[in-house]
Amino acid sequence: MSFLNHLFGSTQSLDDNQEVESESGSSRLGNSIFCALCVAPFLILGMVIMVGWNEKRAVCEERAIIQGKNEVDKIKCTDTTSSDGGLVMLSCDLDPDSVT
Repeated sequence: MSFLNHLFGSTQSLDDNQEVESESGSSRLGNSIFCALCVAPFLILGMVIMVGWNEKRAVCEERAIIQGKNEVDKIKCTDTTSSDGGLVMLSCDLDPDSVT
């Protein structure tokens, strides 16, 4: 039987300078709950701030795209100087043979 205990690690071989310390399960559970109660509010607050920042960025980007679509002037590729400094979009036909 001692062979099976040694095989499955139930007997420990310690040197003179080694000690074994154990912590009860309830103590570990208490530490986990304490850490969760201290860390969770900061984590949730950080995530709410990040989600708010991301939503604001997405709304501003969408508004900029919509405003750009409303204000764009389509011009031909041969007449690039007709713009007065506003937002322009070049409208050109592509030659499929020249695109590789």
